[in-house]
Amino acid sequence: MFFRTVLIVLSAAAFSAAAQAAAPCTAHGKANCHKPAGGATAPAAQHALHEDARQTSQSKPSYAPAEALLARNLAERRSKLGEEHPYTLTTANSLATVYKAQGRYRDAEALYRQSLDASRRTLGEAHPLTLASASGLASLYRAEGRPAETAPLYQPAGMAGAAQYSY
Repeated sequence: MFFRTVLIVLSAAAFSAAAQAAAPCTAHGKANCHKPAGGATAPAAQHALHEDARQTSQSKPSYAPAEALLARNLAERRSKLGEEHPYTLTTANSLATVYKAQGRYRDAEALYRQSLDASRRTLGEAHPLTLASASGLASLYRAEGRPAETAPLYQPAGMAGAAQYSY
């Protein structure tokens, strides 16, 4: 019984692979597009990989859930912990990063700038959170095509050489 079941499963898998190999590739629209030079048809997994790559390249991520969660979290932290608490500043940086990813550069710049100023006042120039805020703002300036404005962000913390690197 076991061998008969295995034989049926293998036969079904072979039939399915042959049917998929004969069908046009959804990525290219051509039949047998994955046939190697030797003539054997490549596994159907290659079709799935092409399809996945095509769908991924056509879809844009949705930042709405992250934005809503971070905005609510930032409001709560501002009211309970204050504007200059490290948790509040970290949340502001995270929300600014989401805004940057959405192309909302003005909103991102405002949050990065507020976080950077508060971090410098309360934590100092060399604190990791201050450096993260400076790095986020510099990354935003690079994304906007304003590379000249990145160098001053690295100067105060003794990172003058870091401005030459592109991330």
